[in-house]
Amino acid sequence: ESNFILCRPTRMAARDFFQSLKKRGILIRYFPGRRTGAFVRITVGTDVEADKFLAAARSLCGKGTRR
Repeated sequence: ESNFILCRPTRMAARDFFQSLKKRGILIRYFPGRRTGAFVRITVGTDVEADKFLAAARSLCGKGTRR
C-alpha cells in the first residue's frame, strides 16, 4: 500500500509541472536527478485537494474538464 503516485508528466517537463502547480498553491514533490528528474510524486490527499489538483493539472495540460 502507498499514499502517493509517481508519474511522468507528458505535456511538460516534470520540473515545470512542479513549479506551475506550486505557483497555484498546490504542493507535489519533484526530485531532480539523473534517474528521477522526469518524475513527480503526488501524495493522495482529501477529495477537495484531489479535485483542486486535477483541475490545475487539466488546465496546465490543455485538457478539458471531466465528463
